[in-house]
Amino acid sequence: MNNRIIVGYDGSVPAAAAADWAAAEAVARHAELCVLSCYTMPIGGTGPGAGLSDRSAPIERARLGGAEAMAVELRRRHPQLSCQALAVIGSPSEVLIDASATADLMVVGRSGAGAVEAFVTGSIANTVARGSSCPTVLVPSCSTRRVSTGIVVVGIDGSPASDAALEWAVAEASLRGGELALVHAWDSTVTGHDLDSCAARDVIRASAAALLESARQAATRRANGYIVRSELVEGHASAALLDVASSADLLVVGSRGRGGLRSVLFGSVARLVADHAPCPTVVIRPASARAVTR
Repeated sequence: MNNRIIVGYDGSVPAAAAADWAAAEAVARHAELCVLSCYTMPIGGTGPGAGLSDRSAPIERARLGGAEAMAVELRRRHPQLSCQALAVIGSPSEVLIDASATADLMVVGRSGAGAVEAFVTGSIANTVARGSSCPTVLVPSCSTRRVSTGIVVVGIDGSPASDAALEWAVAEASLRGGELALVHAWDSTVTGHDLDSCAARDVIRASAAALLESARQAATRRANGYIVRSELVEGHASAALLDVASSADLLVVGSRGRGGLRSVLFGSVARLVADHAPCPTVVIRPASARAVTR
């Protein structure tokens, strides 16, 4: 545990929303916040910072790209916040992944549906979530306009990645003291099964219900000041998660971290949820899961 949150910042609107969310989270956790900016030195560049070989070395305020100004603003909004600004030479994905080794949470901003801009352009978002040493949070710009409900939603599918996501979500729900909603989507389509379609559907649904109930009981046993509920949904995982997350403060999903976001989210589902969730989305890999500081 480093008791440290890092937010990627580049001066964009999505990055500002991410910084605002990260500051509130840092205060709740009594954690230190680092506003991290990065830049690439031009070949043969001159002036302050040119030729620096230490990727972690800070440079003067003029080259911080607004990170120091954002840190000052965050400290103004949250007087109890411990916050610093840092600028590092390198590509965004490499810088963020490297920095995640010293953090409990990595936070980045994203724009509206269909695009993840600025600090997490194109494949960088998936790259960071896949390679981060700690849980990664994607914060949409619109999240700053949402009214807090205290609801944390987590996707359940019985995989190790899902178990890690549930573990993290349980701790986060304890921190927020609201409600934890467990969501499991099941598919009634069966191939290569000897049972007739109705019987097969009943078997699959019963199995899904048992899996979800087991997770609900485990979460309930650890509930500390929050309500636990579960939702069993027939259909696509992304649609189920997005529907429940429409009224949530946070959506938590598991990822294996190889070849894209998998487990509860695999293939195009990851992109759909990451791009369209109206609330911040936390991507958890088993290797990156860390307990919440209380």
